[in-house]
Amino acid sequence: MLQAENPDSNIYVFENKLSTAERTQFHSEIHAELTRRSELQNANLDPAFIEQVLRNNEEYRIDYLNTHRLYCSDGGIKVNRTRKNADQVNGNARKLLDWGKSRLVFSIPFLGNILFPAFQFAGHEPIPAVREILRKFPKEMSNWEVAFWFDQRNVWLGGKSPENSLRNEVEVINAAAQYSHRRKYH
Repeated sequence: MLQAENPDSNIYVFENKLSTAERTQFHSEIHAELTRRSELQNANLDPAFIEQVLRNNEEYRIDYLNTHRLYCSDGGIKVNRTRKNADQVNGNARKLLDWGKSRLVFSIPFLGNILFPAFQFAGHEPIPAVREILRKFPKEMSNWEVAFWFDQRNVWLGGKSPENSLRNEVEVINAAAQYSHRRKYH
């Protein structure tokens, strides 16, 4: 469940209190996303193994949601099972969606909502390095994979995560290029 930090904010924090129906829906979203990928479609894998991969991915996504501040593009997002006043965030919602479509920033899907990790913004504007990083990544890379890349410690950044290294723009862009190169050839 997403909960507003304060009533006038469009910054949400995730509370790991999913109902059974929400967890089932989230699991179905992950399953649909992962099974669209060619490596799972063409693989002859044990169903128990696939189910474990799905559960691990689900827990990793929930952990990500628990540890990141998020902007929500939907002014009518459900918060505490009620609809938030769309007018409170609607102006920012259009900006977020436009920036996402232009690949100035990335979003992650969650239970029908579009969420934007807040680290991509400074002074309510996209950080320019994020756009350059996103250009380095292959188009088939999912938005969750992008989120995980930004979140993970990176050897090319001295063990720091890319999201915590955005001030070192050149180094982070180079790390993204290295990642893309290795992904393409390995």
